[in-house]
This record gives sequence, C-alpha cells and structure tokens, in this order.
Amino acid sequence: MKAAAALVLVALLAGCGGGGRHAATQPRPTPAEQLQRYLDTMHARAQRFDVLGGTLATAMHAVDVKRPDATWARAARKLAATANGYERLAAELDSVRPPARLGSAHRTLTRSVREYGAYIRGLERGLRGRRISELAAAATRADVVAIAQERVTWVTAVKSYAKRVNVVLPAWLAPSPAA
Repeated sequence: MKAAAALVLVALLAGCGGGGRHAATQPRPTPAEQLQRYLDTMHARAQRFDVLGGTLATAMHAVDVKRPDATWARAARKLAATANGYERLAAELDSVRPPARLGSAHRTLTRSVREYGAYIRGLERGLRGRRISELAAAATRADVVAIAQERVTWVTAVKSYAKRVNVVLPAWLAPSPAA
C-alpha cells in the first residue's frame, strides 16, 4: 500500500494525475495574442532603452574632449551606470521569447543593445583613464549608425508582422530620437 501511495504522489508531483486533459483543452494563443503579449513585455524595456540613451548625451555634454579634466571622471561614473544598464537590458531581452516570426529581428535587437553597451563601456574606460587616444578609439570603434539601424529594423519587422496578424501597434513603438 505504501508503494502505491508513493507512486501516486510521484505522479502528482510530476504533473500527472488528470491535468493533461485540462491542458489539452486550453486554446493556443493566436498569433495576434502572442504579438500583443510580446509588445506588452517589450514596452518597459523600450522605455528603459530611451532613458539610457538620454543619459549618454547628458554624461558627455559637459566633457572637454580636447583635454582631460574633472568632467571626465564625472562623465565616466555616469557612463559606467549607463553601460551597466544596457548590459542588464540585453540580458533581459535574452530572456524574452518573441513570436517565432520575430525571432531573428529580436536577436538582432538584443545584439545591438549589447553592442551599444560595449560602446559606452569603451567611452567610460577612456574617460576614466583620462586618455584622449583611448576615448577617440572607443568613439570610432563601434558603428553606432549600424547599431541604431538594427533597432529600426526590429521596429519595421514588428510593424510588418502586426499588419499581417491585424494588431494595432502601440504609440511607443515609433523609433526613439536616439535611434
């Protein structure tokens, strides 16, 4: 009797025991529902992307790029936090599961966020080290236009898919001025 009770307990803990019938009756989300869930998930991340982009401009605004001074250390601290923010955002994007038809565009977006974080990290290191040559190298190393274009490509893919599955896009989906 104890062995039978143990088997029933193991089966219940493993997810057996009648749950299969209920799970089979759950309707699979439509492509439109999948896209809407994806957009809901991406909204806060898109807002954070825009805020982080603003911090780059703010950090670099007062820097005298021709001669290292105290503004470099202040900007480096701000950029360190910004680079950390982009790295965390890229990690979060890695965990988001887009609709299958947006998988490639989503991976490209994630890669571009990661590349932009690395670009900012390079600027931060140049500023922190007060080395003009390192700052200049970091500024020219990344193709920020291509990185921004990857975000536009993602937006275009989402818009196209939304049209295909008849989903009205939210207003936040327009590319940011930073992009």
